[in-house]
Amino acid sequence: MFSEYIHQRRLNEISTMIPQGNICLDIGWSEGLLTFKLAQKGKFTVGLDIASSKVKRAVQEASRDVIWEKMAFITGDCHFLPFRDKIFDTVLCTEVLEHIHNPDKCLEETARVSKKNIILSVPCFLRVLMIRKRLCALFHLENTLKEPRRVLQKIGHLRDYNYKIITLRCQKNLKGFYIRKIKGTTLGLCILPFSEKLYKKRSLWRILSTMDKILCRSKAFSQNEYPSCLIL
Repeated sequence: MFSEYIHQRRLNEISTMIPQGNICLDIGWSEGLLTFKLAQKGKFTVGLDIASSKVKRAVQEASRDVIWEKMAFITGDCHFLPFRDKIFDTVLCTEVLEHIHNPDKCLEETARVSKKNIILSVPCFLRVLMIRKRLCALFHLENTLKEPRRVLQKIGHLRDYNYKIITLRCQKNLKGFYIRKIKGTTLGLCILPFSEKLYKKRSLWRILSTMDKILCRSKAFSQNEYPSCLIL
């Protein structure tokens, strides 16, 4: 339920950042949530994923949707994108870099096929999980996420990011592009202790999520290790 909250916040943020009429590439789209959301907003989007089974399932789902003409799905490797240079207006690479062995090569390929914009998002969960662990110990609360690094490994994360790490990696590999803005989409309040109980009380959860949104607008919070997701 918390991952749903985080993903929805991220999708909403990203979908408002892309100009109308852009042709987009969504790298590593997994379940295709962002691809479908952009298509609903009238932006033609190509979804690329290395798992052929996911591509086949997405094609089947898209064929039943009235917006299928705004989407295309192909199987491909993010390290070797099967497109010519500068073909897409906007390239999206969301929640991908933490899962792959060579993020530098992926970023280089992303810059190669984009002619205008690149939108990246990466999770920054480790600091939040460490804070949760300490709070649980301090207040003698049960912590269902006991070992932060094992939690990340379990969900397939090979590395974690923060403001400094992703900034340096982008400056190194996104040749010809500059970082226009970095923002956090959620401070990860939803995975701190006591949030499970609050989530069941919708009115209290709305207050918590509103606090989350307000704090994320602060530059000070975006430029440290607290956001659980950074968007560039």
